[in-house]
Amino acid sequence: MAKSDSHESQDLWDNYAKEGETFKALETELVKSIESLKTRDPKTVFVKGTTQFTPSFQEKLEANLTEIFEKYPNLDRKILQKKREEVIEQLVHELDLTINKEILCELEFDSYAIYQFISAFSNDYTETTFHIEEEQISIREMDPSRITLLQLLIADNSYKCYTSGDVAFNLEDLEDLLKVNKADNSTTHIIIGKEALFLTITSDKYHSIIERRLKAIELDREPVPPDNLLKIQHPFHFAVSRDQFEYIIRNLNKTSEVANLLCLEDRVQFSEGAFPGDDYESLTQKANHDNAITFKKAQLSSIECDKEFVEGDSPPFAFSAYSTQFLKILKNLVSTLNNSDSLNFSAKIDHPLRIDVAFHKLGNTTLTYFMAPRVPEVILP
Repeated sequence: MAKSDSHESQDLWDNYAKEGETFKALETELVKSIESLKTRDPKTVFVKGTTQFTPSFQEKLEANLTEIFEKYPNLDRKILQKKREEVIEQLVHELDLTINKEILCELEFDSYAIYQFISAFSNDYTETTFHIEEEQISIREMDPSRITLLQLLIADNSYKCYTSGDVAFNLEDLEDLLKVNKADNSTTHIIIGKEALFLTITSDKYHSIIERRLKAIELDREPVPPDNLLKIQHPFHFAVSRDQFEYIIRNLNKTSEVANLLCLEDRVQFSEGAFPGDDYESLTQKANHDNAITFKKAQLSSIECDKEFVEGDSPPFAFSAYSTQFLKILKNLVSTLNNSDSLNFSAKIDHPLRIDVAFHKLGNTTLTYFMAPRVPEVILP
């Protein structure tokens, strides 16, 4: 199959680049020229609302490039012309990001994976603020009753932060723009700017590119700092698969909207109903295990007890009660996981339950979900 002109010229350029220091010097000068042009007054770069250079900026750019290329009269004219086009194309792209789109960050995901995730997330959180940080995008939300707090860290190797900042979007609208079919075999490139979000969806199956734009919204909310919750030292840590978690949710809320969680060194138990006491002996009496779902150590992905943080002198345990309603919210959030992916629980007596989840389909994206304890039902003498 014959190579295209662009591939042929690239091959030639690669061959020339290997021949000597001349090409390295040219590359260095071109990079310096591009950087110097980026610092110019943004208002003089593009004709308003376009990616077309103003006459004055075009004149300055051409003068810079001509001055550089004239220093290398022995280089192939065809290669120099191709290099000129590449430099201009790169400069248009980078200045469009910083001037027109006012870029804060960019990243790229499998289209169907990010669509599924935002679709699940928007079921319970319709609007949110994206905190653009150096290493990731963070989202923090607390429900109106202040029972749950979540921290979502969206991160990937493709992530690049240009400027830190906060920008809010309607997630239902974002879901609509992200919508794709799995069979499209596509990739979504996301650019988040100060006033809008830009999507480029590239389908390998249809060899097409779709470009979409979502305007930012005004969203005035109190900051939700999870720092104090993240500092809690939970003595018990265990992991269940997504499949097991859904099984638990299906079998709770039969007799009560409150779910008890009992952690022991060799097993974990979810149950409903009242207990005759909250001491170790009462909690471990077999007669008190009505409406209980028990997983022994061998049935869990993992279970650990850090005795340094265990309270009291009895055998180590943790017991608290939580709202089944808010466990169901988490079920929606993790619906995009593979069945075998894990939810990692951390528990401590009468402390918020912590659940950590890694979304491997979205690079290094993680979710930390805190849920405040409820007063457990205790049978009075």
